[in-house]
Amino acid sequence: MRSPRFPARRTDLEKIFTASSLKSTWKDKIRPSIRNRYLLDPIEHLDFHINLNTECLRLQNLICDGQYHPNSAKRILMEKSKGLCRQIVIPSLQDAIVLQRLSDALYAEIRGKAPSKKAFFEPEDHGFSNQKKDEHGLPRYGSLKSWLKFQKTLLKFAAERNFVVVTDIANYYDFISYSHLRNIISSQIDVKEAILDTLIFILSGLLWQPDYMPRAEIGLPQIDLDASRILAHCFLYELDEHLEAQSDIDFVRYMDDIDIGVDTFVAAKRILRDIDLILHTRQVRLNSGKTKILTGIQAQDHFRVRDNNFLDLVTRRIDRKIKSGSSLNLERKLFERFFTSKYKTNSFDAGNGDKILKRSLTLARRLNAGIDKNVIYNILANNPSSRESVLRFISSKKLRPRNINSLTKFLLGGEIVDEVATILTAECITDCLSSKSQEINKAINLINQSLKMKNGKIEIYSMLWINSKYSSAKTILELLKDTFDIWRPDPSLGRLVGGLAPVLKIEGLENEFLKILTNAKNRDATEVWQFHNDVSRDSKSLMAVKSIIAAPNPSRPLGITHPKFLVLLSIFANPNFSPKQKSLLINSHSQARKDPYYRHKMALSLPRSLRDSVYI
Repeated sequence: MRSPRFPARRTDLEKIFTASSLKSTWKDKIRPSIRNRYLLDPIEHLDFHINLNTECLRLQNLICDGQYHPNSAKRILMEKSKGLCRQIVIPSLQDAIVLQRLSDALYAEIRGKAPSKKAFFEPEDHGFSNQKKDEHGLPRYGSLKSWLKFQKTLLKFAAERNFVVVTDIANYYDFISYSHLRNIISSQIDVKEAILDTLIFILSGLLWQPDYMPRAEIGLPQIDLDASRILAHCFLYELDEHLEAQSDIDFVRYMDDIDIGVDTFVAAKRILRDIDLILHTRQVRLNSGKTKILTGIQAQDHFRVRDNNFLDLVTRRIDRKIKSGSSLNLERKLFERFFTSKYKTNSFDAGNGDKILKRSLTLARRLNAGIDKNVIYNILANNPSSRESVLRFISSKKLRPRNINSLTKFLLGGEIVDEVATILTAECITDCLSSKSQEINKAINLINQSLKMKNGKIEIYSMLWINSKYSSAKTILELLKDTFDIWRPDPSLGRLVGGLAPVLKIEGLENEFLKILTNAKNRDATEVWQFHNDVSRDSKSLMAVKSIIAAPNPSRPLGITHPKFLVLLSIFANPNFSPKQKSLLINSHSQARKDPYYRHKMALSLPRSLRDSVYI
């Protein structure tokens, strides 16, 4: 039941939640970001996209009528270090759109009203236009640009001050109180109450509430969206105001990373004392284990100034040579010597070494540099913060037996204590340009046996994802039967199972697959199957997605995402799509044709008259 005040609040909500603004939020921010989610959707939510007008109008009505409630969110663990994990929240598609729209509205009101310009934060920029890049090719705004400004300011005063204080807040997101958050924001800036209330209402609905325990109004869910980050940024406005008023210090802040330049050791201790007391009034504290008082020379070493300068130099040379079409052999050799030296001396373990390691792995990918397979495995096993970077590096290489053996060893070993590592490894194996061999087939069988024994939802997700590329329809059907009781009640797994439809159809097992779906009564699986069925038979559904599937993804090793490849199979099966149009689509994905597993599935989905064209 709504309160008598709701009509007044509804006016503010209607200004924010128009059908057109929700559509823009989906197209500009949510849709580009879902390709980088930890749990990928098997059709990248194209079923939602082609019904966008209807979906956004429904969302608008729910919110403006006061009937919107957050859905149940998916939660997965990601290791930080030493087995300690953070809980990543993956909201429903509708919640993601609503949260992003609210955070955009909030940021529009707070932008330019922060008490200090030394606290760096900008919402994520998901755009790809060159118009949004500066003269150095960096984004003009967004979280990356803000972090680079933060680093530049920090390194400047680290070179000028006698001492640098390095600190952050212990378990920051987990201990943010909603009552304190509301008081801080409302006292610092003038924000529409409806925006703040609705944002906190939805975020609190996404909090972990285990074992039927009562809800505590504390803790921001860690989501890969701007909403939590903006609120976490605002929570420290009081601290920014205090530090800005100090005339004898330099400081910078990026979220809860706080760095301060002072001239005496005594001043360093006093400023730490004051910061901790200010935070204590809001029930958060500094992380004593990560707090350091460094001399100027120690700060240079801690922030790895020389290493950053070297990587900056190599990056500039790479950019110049790529632009001119010159060979990168010299830069590759320089980098490989640098990387080998740093790894052998354990240099990546000191100070900001993890950041240098991630930067190095990004450069290694650009240079097509070689890194020893034992080093790769050790990074996977022992450097959780760099796993995503090293898996991107691996996916840029051709998947040969030695590569998949390292990945299999990691995936099946005891080093993994979280769920993100399993997911990312499975996606890496699927993304790679493969070479067909008995060794790879044996590795896939070994992965199947091990993941089935663990029998968890994430293991089933990972196994089905890998097998949708590497295995026959018969093998996939057996896996679905063996894991039936696990995926049947789960919405995310249901969507993945429905997304397997084209792989089973091209080998003549569609009827058996439909029997399994009928018995499962999983609505999400049926909806995704229906999407594929429509695309493979109906002209209107095909034309709604054709241009999206035809567009290449040049940043991907195969020039196409795996979900788009699965939809491509359904398009090829559509008899209303002319042979000429199918040939054009085959040619637009020439990189995918180089993969023997993709090539085989493409050929099976096409009429016999076109199958030879896949092998050209």
